[in-house]
Amino acid sequence: MHPELHRFYHPSLSDAIEQEMEGPEVHHMSKVLRLKEGEELVLLNGHGKLAHVRLESIRKDRCTFLLLESTTGEDQISPLHVAMAPTKQIDRLEWFLEKAVEMGIGSFTPLMSERGERDRLRMDRLERITISAMKQSLRTYFPVLHEATEFSELIKSSQEENKHIAHCYDGEKASLSGVSGSTLILIGPEGDFSLEEVQSALEKGFTAVSLGTSRLRTETAAMKAVALFNQ
Repeated sequence: MHPELHRFYHPSLSDAIEQEMEGPEVHHMSKVLRLKEGEELVLLNGHGKLAHVRLESIRKDRCTFLLLESTTGEDQISPLHVAMAPTKQIDRLEWFLEKAVEMGIGSFTPLMSERGERDRLRMDRLERITISAMKQSLRTYFPVLHEATEFSELIKSSQEENKHIAHCYDGEKASLSGVSGSTLILIGPEGDFSLEEVQSALEKGFTAVSLGTSRLRTETAAMKAVALFNQ
């Protein structure tokens, strides 16, 4: 729908002809893009719905608009869930999240592991990066961003049909190519998961997977996993 028009995230988008919107996205409209009354744009609710609308009024962080047309996006919500140990340099994690959203990912969990290098994250910033990537790539589904979760808790509570762990230890490993259905893959920190963590995951029904023979940085490994799953 109208790919040349500016896109904005509006999670409470409805089918009403006249609606209101407020918050950071409206601030971006008015203060950064300097949109005016009468201009047309596209809103998306993050669950596949798009709306072609016309601005009726816009003031700082609040606007009203008229619904001209609504439709459903052509993309589908991804069944892939990546749980990745946050990198010491936060920009590397942010880079991964941006690119993963562009390529297609259903949910993301910062994974707290024994050898992890970071234990604090700004989830509001990760949300803004996700919104921007969703709009830029013309996707219509907003991935689920989970709060940081301990390794032991995630392997106990995961409900995905396919559960995988990527690690650097020797042993038999499966391929992600051709995997379908709800899938969780665990990506460890630069120092890898501990042997005890790997064993615990295997005992909980996880399968070890190979991401190739090269030694990859955390965000590169996670990106390769997304690419292999989506190919």
